[in-house]
Amino acid sequence: MNRRKQPHNPDWSDAALQRTWRSVSVLLWLMALGNAFVSLISASAFMLLGTWAYFKSAPLCSARIANRIS
Repeated sequence: MNRRKQPHNPDWSDAALQRTWRSVSVLLWLMALGNAFVSLISASAFMLLGTWAYFKSAPLCSARIANRIS
């Protein structure tokens, strides 16, 4: 039973990464919405993290806003 272990090298395409970051941003925004009635400080943190994750999932939108600011 000499089995060779093949290296685990998942292929993360751009579309898969964008879906992952978009899912993370939706999850963080839902957590922020739930915490908005409990504690505003933690809700603000979740909103900021959710916004960051959204712009990580949409690089064209992020670049357009960055070019407009600078």
